[in-house]
Amino acid sequence: QGYFETIAPTLTADVVCAFHVLEHVEDPRAFLRAAHTTLTPGGWLALEVPNIASAAANRLGTDWPAIAPAYHRWHFTPDTLSRMLVESGFRVISHDTVFSRFYWQPAARLRNARDLLVADIAASRSPRVTHPQLGDLLRIFARRDDRVVS
Repeated sequence: QGYFETIAPTLTADVVCAFHVLEHVEDPRAFLRAAHTTLTPGGWLALEVPNIASAAANRLGTDWPAIAPAYHRWHFTPDTLSRMLVESGFRVISHDTVFSRFYWQPAARLRNARDLLVADIAASRSPRVTHPQLGDLLRIFARRDDRVVS
């Protein structure tokens, strides 16, 4: 138990995964600096956070479930999170977004098809569960960037 930022200097890892963590921490930049310190050169960082730029967030406004002010201190868009990663010494390798139904069991997808599938298709113009910008959840894969900037 404890804070990653506190124990990170004692750790070494090739990969740091933080799925639905960054929106909860006190200081996202401190968390990313700690991840950078923990990672071996070229190590990987995998993040997933709610996407405040999602079609659902735009459609639902303050009723968007991921607003969750009692739990979520921060909200990110693909651009803001990518920029924060670069500023923290990472090179973004890939990012995309997924609609929440990506994680649902097939029966749940069917039960909610009329409500969410239709809204997702209307927003993204596609029945796919991934989208470059408009999905509910933002996924980013980055590497520790140790290149010297001249």
